Amino acid sequence: MYLRILFFFTFIINSNSIINAQENVDYYRHMVFRASPYGSLMGRYPVGSDKVGFGAHFRIFKEENGRVSKIEYWFRNKLTRGGYNRFGAIAGAARLTFKYEDNKIIRSYLDEQGKPMLNYWKVAVEEIELDDKGYKKSMIYKDLSGNRVEDSRGVWVMNWQVSEDGKEVIEERTGKDGKSRRFNNFLDFGRVKMIFDERGLRWETWNIDDKGNRINSEKRKVAGVYTKWDVSSLDEKQITWVDTNGNPKNVEPFEVMKGNYGFCTEIYEHDANGYNTGVVKYDAEGDLVTPDSDNNVFSRSIYDNYGFLIDQRYFNSAGIPSLNDNGVARIELIRNKARLVIEVRFYGLDGKLKNRNEDGVASIKLKYDENEQLIEIKNFDLEGNEVIK
Repeated sequence: MYLRILFFFTFIINSNSIINAQENVDYYRHMVFRASPYGSLMGRYPVGSDKVGFGAHFRIFKEENGRVSKIEYWFRNKLTRGGYNRFGAIAGAARLTFKYEDNKIIRSYLDEQGKPMLNYWKVAVEEIELDDKGYKKSMIYKDLSGNRVEDSRGVWVMNWQVSEDGKEVIEERTGKDGKSRRFNNFLDFGRVKMIFDERGLRWETWNIDDKGNRINSEKRKVAGVYTKWDVSSLDEKQITWVDTNGNPKNVEPFEVMKGNYGFCTEIYEHDANGYNTGVVKYDAEGDLVTPDSDNNVFSRSIYDNYGFLIDQRYFNSAGIPSLNDNGVARIELIRNKARLVIEVRFYGLDGKLKNRNEDGVASIKLKYDENEQLIEIKNFDLEGNEVIK
């Protein structure tokens, strides 16, 4: 279980340009998170092409006129599928291409071989229509055969109404049946109003009725979200859920995200390279909380300079080192020069190796062949005895 979790950490991007004959290529460690596809695809944390190493990064290609022509996700020096899914990056694809036609932008998702693929939302193509001012007006989806389809959320069309200055955007997501679709798997917002700044960062998101009035959602029982950014690094630093008057309000249970409720604020922490080292949650009274979905603890992660996880520690709601639900206080990952994990160690509160509750394993050792393919995994208890599973 924990080995799988430890391999699931996403990575992102920012610049240092390489100039080709007709395109500029910027390298980034991360992408700016977008809760809506209306937001712009922007890189975070520029990195030189000679500094990416084996680490994950994005490459943003731009035409001479500054328009983005494609975005690629690279990991271990290879173009590969992955990166942050949803709207934060390129929806799990290896490459996203942009084609511009009059008042339309066509975005196509491709795999490592450059072949069309279904992205995180189970669509291959997004067609975006622009209004007379160049703002996004609507978006529809197509499958691998070029047929129009709903995405995995049941959205048939996205519609946007944009203010004159482009900073206020009303978004509606509608299914083929004409019914509204929710904002995402965390929030059951329907029609939303978003407030952007001149950089394209979204600072406010409101659930609204047909007359534009703020309303609490049916399940989460909140009306809006305030987002705070570090405008220099483009890190998302804090989000707070609020009522119709803008006062902090704890989110209520929502069956799509079981156990993830009872708090109103999430604060994100990042290291010098923009990797998310931890999240803490607070309720409306300002008390730190650890929901059931987080196994009643919060964690702190440490990464190397290439974005590979090397250490993770757990704390309770009082901020005191604690055991996670597997009886472990700390997980250490030992990596070789190629940044492949060769050993995973589990520790208790005393700083000593500890057998985890799940299977009595205190350490896991991994071996690879000359092609860096995993060929052996062995488990050991704290006495060094092999644990056969």
